[in-house]
Amino acid sequence: MGLYQNRIVVKVGTSTLTNDIGQNDLRSFDRLACVLSDIQNMGYEIILVSSGAIAVGANKLKMKTRPTSMRLKQAAAAVGQCSIMYLYDKFFNDYDKTIAQILLSADDMEIEEKKENLTNTFDALLEMGIIPIVNENDSVSYTEIESEDRLFGDNDMLSAVVAILCKAQKLVILSDIDGFYDSDPRLHPNAKLIEHIVTIDDKIQSLAGGAGSRRGTGGMKTKLQAANLATVKLRNPTGQDLHQLIFWLFYFSKRTYLALPWATYHRGDSMSYVNPAIKEKFESLSVDLKNNILSRNVRLNTLQDLIKVLEEIVAEEE
Repeated sequence: MGLYQNRIVVKVGTSTLTNDIGQNDLRSFDRLACVLSDIQNMGYEIILVSSGAIAVGANKLKMKTRPTSMRLKQAAAAVGQCSIMYLYDKFFNDYDKTIAQILLSADDMEIEEKKENLTNTFDALLEMGIIPIVNENDSVSYTEIESEDRLFGDNDMLSAVVAILCKAQKLVILSDIDGFYDSDPRLHPNAKLIEHIVTIDDKIQSLAGGAGSRRGTGGMKTKLQAANLATVKLRNPTGQDLHQLIFWLFYFSKRTYLALPWATYHRGDSMSYVNPAIKEKFESLSVDLKNNILSRNVRLNTLQDLIKVLEEIVAEEE
């Protein structure tokens, strides 16, 4: 069976959901629920892979730094997962959406019977219009927190595994960095954005660096690994693509509704693109106006392109 063309896996990380001291960023939760609800309303099936349990739990337990021992990490995860799911339930409910929690361990993916049951659960939830929210089962799984043999590594990799399991046609990883650069833009102001990567080779891997923030475990390196896993697993023995799982990296800014460093917003068969050079101008518009623009299957490469679309919208309303 091929990929489900209307099925999307979205991954959001700790640094997007929390502020610098590990507290929940309520605006990010609300924006995320709003965006994903809108996309589901367009006819897509959404699976959300969410990090943040350990960081949020550590803050709630008033730990001054991220825990390092296994027992404290698992305790923090147990506390933090409750907080995160409470917030997801609250904000998605505001948009009349029902969510479900799925916590995974390596056994769920490696034991065939469990894997089949898991697939059936995902399918049943999506058929009912429910948004599954997935995380590693950190509170009970040693392997997925500490072991060198861990299957997932972090939630970037988990999102790729889930995309493959659920036969999703798109994998979208949200980030607090607006794209893949040739060096860390937080440390190097002249870093150049690489808008399109055809092959993940040693050169590209060398640019990825390490963990993205002190609250998370991933970074660009694991996002590349996730992209590689998600696409390689969809090849047949001859090396030809059976299906294309589209991998995108989105910038989910804590100051904006939704910023798009390269492409992409879907409504039906439409796809719009916003050039990073005009991102600030685009993000200054209202949410309704941005949605109107993005639904038109347009490519906004320059400020003139944006102005032209705005003029068309004004003319239609006269």
